[in-house]
Amino acid sequence: MNLFRQVVDQKSLHPNFRNTMQKPYESARNVISSWAESFPDRDGKFVIEFQTTFNSSFWELYIFAVLTQFGFTVDFSFPTPDFVIVQPYQFCIEGVTAQASAGAPNEWEVRLNTFFGDMKSLQQAALVDQATVRLANAISGKYEKFSKQYSQMPHVEGRPFVLAVAPFEQPFFYMQLNRAINRVLFGYDGEDNAETGKSESKWMRTIKKPNGSDIPLAYFTNPGTENLSAVVFSNTATFAKVQALTRSTEFKRVVRALRFNAATRKLVQTVQEGTDYHETLLDGLSVYYNPFAKYALPRALFGGSEVAHYTFTPEDGTMHFDVPDKALFHHLSTTVVPHSIAEELGLRGLQEQ
Repeated sequence: MNLFRQVVDQKSLHPNFRNTMQKPYESARNVISSWAESFPDRDGKFVIEFQTTFNSSFWELYIFAVLTQFGFTVDFSFPTPDFVIVQPYQFCIEGVTAQASAGAPNEWEVRLNTFFGDMKSLQQAALVDQATVRLANAISGKYEKFSKQYSQMPHVEGRPFVLAVAPFEQPFFYMQLNRAINRVLFGYDGEDNAETGKSESKWMRTIKKPNGSDIPLAYFTNPGTENLSAVVFSNTATFAKVQALTRSTEFKRVVRALRFNAATRKLVQTVQEGTDYHETLLDGLSVYYNPFAKYALPRALFGGSEVAHYTFTPEDGTMHFDVPDKALFHHLSTTVVPHSIAEELGLRGLQEQ
């Protein structure tokens, strides 16, 4: 399957796909192509979708690369769900991405010449609220599809069902870290010590849509979604991830990252040149477990040293974090291309999320 042989007309290409075709990204294209090895095009449309819609296909390829690294055997003889794992454990994964709401800016609508100005004026609370709404919409929509369709399939029935969720719902979506998904699944809204000087957990059960209606949250704190065993989440499975994996030195890159310090329980920012920066495929991956799951997902299945695990104890309403030291929460990569080369190649901004 040749992902990068153009099969649709130029005007139909997704902006993110067009960016991957630029000269500085040859090594990145090789990484993405490696994810697609042994990945079948079951309906003959995958390459078209990759070139025209990009994000959902990119996320699906990333999930497959993760499953491959963990040594899972996937049975692709079934058209749905996306991944039916048969070895060493039987469970199913369906991929889903949060996308922009109708009329809202898309995640790629950021220009390099205004990037830092836009970031400086970014309203973090509004970004997390928007992410919460869109993630809740994506997860509830897929859960409804499971209830009406997937749950009736013999190869799904009786096995853990997992959603693999990625956010692409707005510009700077990666800045949400895990705050929105914590709200959606456990109702956890972070820590607040502004008044008391102590770290106190905040919780929320609903969030309002722009039209004023309430969206329920905290899906994993009651038995209402017991058929969803777990959620695999990453806000770092992006093009910056691909760039980090290339180790390419053709053009200079600068990488900004936020990683967890286990000793201080805080996030630490680093800024490094690409040649000094190291990141793995699994960096930034999190698994959220449903304590009410009808079919529990064994934690050992996703036991990589980079993977964060989140659970909830219904008896006392406590959320439990098992986050490894140096766990990745955010990254941003910038490729620096000399002006003369950029003009010659007709390059656009090379800010990689």
